[in-house]
Amino acid sequence: MITASDIRALIQEETSLPGQILITNQLYSLPAAAYMANMGKRLGRFISALRYTENAWECDSYAMAGALCARIDHALTCSKLQTVGLQSDPPERTAIAVGIMGIMDKEKGSHVVNFAVHRINGKLNLCLYEPQKQLEPYSSASVEYYLFAYL
Repeated sequence: MITASDIRALIQEETSLPGQILITNQLYSLPAAAYMANMGKRLGRFISALRYTENAWECDSYAMAGALCARIDHALTCSKLQTVGLQSDPPERTAIAVGIMGIMDKEKGSHVVNFAVHRINGKLNLCLYEPQKQLEPYSSASVEYYLFAYL
């Protein structure tokens, strides 16, 4: 498990966001890195009938759908109805560390992506994912600056 304070510190360290970070819970379970690939497949099935539509269904909608799918999976796991590949951290009474982040992409301009906090080799990592491409990893090298984070 990880606390909201730990996540806030990681986001501030990785993104230089001064205050546009909204973290709604106190304790979080960390998804395994493989979880996001599996989640991407489920997200693809969930939104397969939806197509990008200016103003109606854009990157922010895709990112909200990605975060919602992760929260639903996590809630089902906490209810012991389904197992979705979480880390060994106990999921009871925790939220899942998958959210949305607004960024300014060097080529695309403003964009909204999903992010997850993973523990890799004992170190916390902030990883970005492109919800419009079934949660493929999103390169932080293409980020000019960060706008907000919501978890």
